[in-house]
Amino acid sequence: MEMQGRESLSKRFGRFFAALGAVFVITTAVVVTQRLSDDSLALLVGLSCGVAAMLPTLGLGYLIWQREVTRHQ
Repeated sequence: MEMQGRESLSKRFGRFFAALGAVFVITTAVVVTQRLSDDSLALLVGLSCGVAAMLPTLGLGYLIWQREVTRHQ
C-alpha cells in the first residue's frame, strides 16, 4: 500500500487545527471589537501596536544575548 501523493494524517490534522484556530481567532476578534466602546477599542489598538513595535527590539536583544553566550562557552 503506497502512500505517494498523500500526506500523513498528522500533517492533515495539523492543518485542520490551524485553520480551526484561525477561524476562532477571527470570530473572537470580530465579536469583541463590536462589543467594545470606542475608547476601549482605541486602548486595545494602541496597546497592540506598542507590543508589535517592541518585538523587533526584543528579538535583536535575544540574538545578541545568544551570541554572547556562545562566545563565552
